[in-house]
Amino acid sequence: MNDYRDIRGARSNYRKARPADTIAQHHDHSEWLRAQLAAPFDGATVVVTHRAPHPAAVPLGAPLPWCYASDLTDFIRQCQPAEWYFGHTHHPTEIMVGKTRIVNVSAEYPW
Repeated sequence: MNDYRDIRGARSNYRKARPADTIAQHHDHSEWLRAQLAAPFDGATVVVTHRAPHPAAVPLGAPLPWCYASDLTDFIRQCQPAEWYFGHTHHPTEIMVGKTRIVNVSAEYPW
């Protein structure tokens, strides 16, 4: 994956990013999001992320699908946001996971 060749982290003395860095950041951000979704709120809850929260939101046959989506099925079913918007794949997608509507809102590629 190009990211691990091209991305360097300021917090790691500008060494190349590693898969372990991605995993650690994913866990950190997931816990932050879980805390935000647990806070009382009047009205529908909407989540907006760059990557897809479910593998079914990635086009069939996409190379390296795990690079475009995380499998947050259990997280979604527990937290039950009303809607979850994401981008990254530039492929129109709309699926339901439990009670959550998941929609790709990125613009399609011009070709």
